[in-house]
Amino acid sequence: MMDYKLFLTTYYPNANDQRVDDVARFFSYVESILDSKPIEEALTDKGFLCKTFYLQETSGISKPHYLKIKDYLMNLFDYYKVKSEVPPREDVIASQTTICYFKDLDNLLDFIDYVGEVRLSNYNKRVDLANIKTVAALGWYGLTTQEITILPRFCVGRNDTEFWLAKPDGTRVAISERVFNIISTLRSLDEYRGLPSGRKIIFKGDDTYLFRATTATCESITEDHIIQIIRRFNGAIPPTCNNALNFRKLRKNALFEIVYNDNSDELLVHKIMKHMECNRRVAQGYKLEYDRWVELYHKDEI
Repeated sequence: MMDYKLFLTTYYPNANDQRVDDVARFFSYVESILDSKPIEEALTDKGFLCKTFYLQETSGISKPHYLKIKDYLMNLFDYYKVKSEVPPREDVIASQTTICYFKDLDNLLDFIDYVGEVRLSNYNKRVDLANIKTVAALGWYGLTTQEITILPRFCVGRNDTEFWLAKPDGTRVAISERVFNIISTLRSLDEYRGLPSGRKIIFKGDDTYLFRATTATCESITEDHIIQIIRRFNGAIPPTCNNALNFRKLRKNALFEIVYNDNSDELLVHKIMKHMECNRRVAQGYKLEYDRWVELYHKDEI
């Protein structure tokens, strides 16, 4: 066990309550991602050091947050007499970006199932976490949080060969059979198990919507409810996992897959411009993230 109290008195003798709580939280997180690795060894591992900045956040690494964790790490180096270097903020951001991406939609849904199996006893892949899977899939297909809140209960359809989702504006989006089944399951539920508690939660809102509120005084959900679904899921992810959900990156992730599967002879930057509907300057920025995604998920195919 790492002794954060001794660390505090050594490096932050005049710490206020907020600092005490923050250091305790940092130590708890570092211990959780150590697994069985000795701390002295971990502190020389760049990947491990980058991960100490995450604290399950997926919205970026602000400069104040980076400087705070950097200070903690430098004091840890001194505390354990380890010669090491704190990764630059750019490297931390780059390493964080990759953990918010997935190879494809099935990989994303499998990840959600994995977390469910770890956190919920007697996990049922068909029923449990249907709300989280639906939010993730809808984000993948490009719906906004506002559009998700007003989706009607019967928003999906099929014929012999195709499955689709009807967006609030009346346009249709082609979806996979797996996603069709997940959404069909969600709209049939009257209750779900909370994560990670497993507590049964009953829907009480307007049942004409796909996503229903859980309090009688609230007829429909808000965009904040959608974000909370993602946030609660991220909070339940085992610390040793290298992935987390970021709603804002889901559509970009889907477009990366489309770009990768584009077998035309166009230059990569032109493919990005076409599929991501952006100018060359923006496409060059996307290319950096795209290259990291390819390196992560298609290294053996390059």
